This record gives sequence, structure tokens and C-alpha cells, in this order.
Amino acid sequence: MGQTVEIHSISQIHQLGGLPKPKHPLVSVIYNRDIKTVAGLQDVRVINNLYTVILKSSYSCSSVSYGRNEYDYEEGTLVFTAPGQVLEFTKEQDAAQQIATHGWSLMYHPNIFRKSDLTDKINKYSFFHYDSNEALHLSDKEKSSIEDLLGKVVLEYSQHPDRHSQHLIVSNIELLLDYCLRFYDRQFFSRTNLNNDTISRFERFLLHYYETEQAGQQGVPSVEYCARQLHLSPNY
Repeated sequence: MGQTVEIHSISQIHQLGGLPKPKHPLVSVIYNRDIKTVAGLQDVRVINNLYTVILKSSYSCSSVSYGRNEYDYEEGTLVFTAPGQVLEFTKEQDAAQQIATHGWSLMYHPNIFRKSDLTDKINKYSFFHYDSNEALHLSDKEKSSIEDLLGKVVLEYSQHPDRHSQHLIVSNIELLLDYCLRFYDRQFFSRTNLNNDTISRFERFLLHYYETEQAGQQGVPSVEYCARQLHLSPNY
């Protein structure tokens, strides 16, 4: 791994991306289409001291390591990081040649919710933890819901602040995270149903295999044989 970059503030993020000064010192939504510089970032280790929600863009990225895990980082997925955590990006080409017009990052400093209820609730969002080893895969409808809330955050910090601005920014971030929590539950619920269906099919296959005396003729079925019968990969 090559260069190490440590992020401490929203202003630093904007400087690294060649962006104008942030409109709010503690929160920013950065769209990939607006990034002007990513000079020399090929193999990068990022120590991030901000909360970050990243929507994958369409540029090629061979892998993203987070904690001890590698994410399945495909189009239409969200990745979450908390302050002090590390992301390692491995790219086959220079990043400057790969930036696309799609994708965004929501970044906010922990101080933004210091006096709000979110301070006590932030740990319930388990997708910020190192032991969360799977990105959130969004449907088009789910992505639209997230980006509606993202737009409200941008609207609030872009206009002249009043006594409601900070509360509304934090409330919309909290609602966005609540939706992400729901979508994660949906993802794992769907996965559980899929796995249960696979187990049922596997059980029926084994019963038929032994009832038809194939075991006596061919012996115990191999992993590869079972996978072919269930139309799955042997690794699965």
C-alpha cells in the first residue's frame, strides 16, 4: 500500500478534491462529478476521522478493504465508515483517469450532533462498525429515498442559516441512517429467505439421491456434484 492520507475536517476533504470552501464546517455532500483533483492516488490508505456514507460510482475499483474485510463494492452500493477507521483503496489505474460523473459521499464531523439525541443513538447503526463486512446494496427505489434526504441536507446547509438549520440537518442525517438500517435489515432478511430456500432444495436433493440408490452406485455425492444439481457454485 502506497500513500497514507489522514482526514480531520470537511475543509481538508474539499482541499484534497480541488473543491470550493465548504458551505458548512461540519457537513458536506460531495458529488464525484465536482471533484477536480485526485492527483497520484493509486494505492491509498485513508485514515478517516469523519463519519462517511459513500455511494459507489461507476469508476473501476478492484477492491476496498475496511478493517479486516474486503467489500463487494459494486455499482449502487453504500459503504459506511466511522471516525478513526481505515479504508484501503486498490486501483489498477491512476484514480485521475477513473473518476466518473456518478456517485457521492456524505461526510460529517462528530461535533455536528454533539448536542442532539443522535449522540446516544449513533452506536445502534451497526453498519459503521468494523465487524460489518458487507456493503449495503440499494434498489433504485431505495437509492431514490436516500438521495431525497441527501438533497434536504444540502438544501439546509446551502441556504442562510437560522435557528432551525442545525436541527434539520441532523434530523435528516438521522432519518437517512434510519432508512439505511431498514434497508440493511431487508438485505439480510432476503438473504436468510434465499439461504433457507437453498437448504430446502439441498435437503430434497439428498433425499432423492439416497432414495433412488444413487449413493450405492456412486458413493457420497461430492461438493461439485451437489453444486451442479442445485445450479450453484461449489464455493457457495
